[in-house]
Amino acid sequence: MSLNPLKPGQLAGKAAFVTGSSRGIGADTVTYFAEAGARVAINYRDKEARAEKVAAGIRDNGGDAIVVGADLTDFESISALRDTLLEEFGGLDILVMNASGGMEAGKGEDYAMRLNRDAQVNLLTTLRPLLHEGSRVVFVTSHQAHFIRTVDTMPEYVPVALSKRAGEDALRAMIPELEADGIEFVVVSGDMIEGTVTATLLDRANPGAIESRKAAVGKLYNVQEFAAEIARAAVEPVPADNTRLVGDVSYFTS
Repeated sequence: MSLNPLKPGQLAGKAAFVTGSSRGIGADTVTYFAEAGARVAINYRDKEARAEKVAAGIRDNGGDAIVVGADLTDFESISALRDTLLEEFGGLDILVMNASGGMEAGKGEDYAMRLNRDAQVNLLTTLRPLLHEGSRVVFVTSHQAHFIRTVDTMPEYVPVALSKRAGEDALRAMIPELEADGIEFVVVSGDMIEGTVTATLLDRANPGAIESRKAAVGKLYNVQEFAAEIARAAVEPVPADNTRLVGDVSYFTS
């Protein structure tokens, strides 16, 4: 059963782009948008076949999807991405900045910051001409990153958490200029999400991490449930402080 919170036709005539949407949270989010009538662009870095499979599922269901490859840390790649989206869609109504990382091996010590801060700022800056009054930008993060200044996290995740918080701060600094043009910005933050690559890597590096989080907070969202929260964030009124906190945050705020 689909957990899509959007109604059929709710996004008819809209164009949406979700980074890191060839699998996991991004794939479910972009599928929810397509089921609601949006034209969608599915992004991948290396796995084109996986992205094409997501697109095929959308098309088989009567939706409209294109596939766009781009490495967010490659600025030339992002410029080419902008040109493709402009040619295919003319503009963007929804931009979901979902792709992140930093725990991958062999990427260099500065990779987390390059991906989670520098690449995010460049992406929004580069795609800015495609946005217009009424467009919505959604940045996806974790509670472990959002609250990193006040609550410690697992040692293995600290570089990622610090870089994602740096990215969030840099993007928040752009809110006044976005709002001046009628562009809305929302941060969606969630706890560890079961079934994601990051959660798997953390549990591998720190056995029992997922079960410990469950014990601490009572419930962890799965991929489909968290994607539904992102979809809601793309259409519901912008919350206070431009922040949508998913689930119980008492662990981080008490």
